[in-house]
Amino acid sequence: MTNPQPDIARYTMPGIFQNKTILIAEDDETNFFLLKEYLEFSKAEIIWAQNGEEAVRWVENNPDIDVVLMDIQMPVMDGNTAMKQIKKIRSNLPVIALTAYGVMGDRERGIREGFNEYATKPISRMLLIEILLRFI
Repeated sequence: MTNPQPDIARYTMPGIFQNKTILIAEDDETNFFLLKEYLEFSKAEIIWAQNGEEAVRWVENNPDIDVVLMDIQMPVMDGNTAMKQIKKIRSNLPVIALTAYGVMGDRERGIREGFNEYATKPISRMLLIEILLRFI
């Protein structure tokens, strides 16, 4: 008999993203610290950009970034604009949209516009890790 439960160990393996760098573009401090806490066990290097323009600068100046978690609604430069600029700099860098305001059809539209994945907040730790495992 197979176990219908997901393999929890897979989602909490210490060091799973060791030697990987994750850029979190998020203007809300609480949301950033929640994502950082979700990823603490993974040993990934976490970089925080507080707006889209800062995220673009990080990508321009840090070739070690492996994936970007991008909020959509941010000051200075929104996540959609930032993603498009990031893709011009590094077309193969995975950019994952995280939005609190997702509605039906947003995921498909976001992926069509260039995001590698599109998820709504609050995101569960398991879903976040599952998405990251696909792109890192």
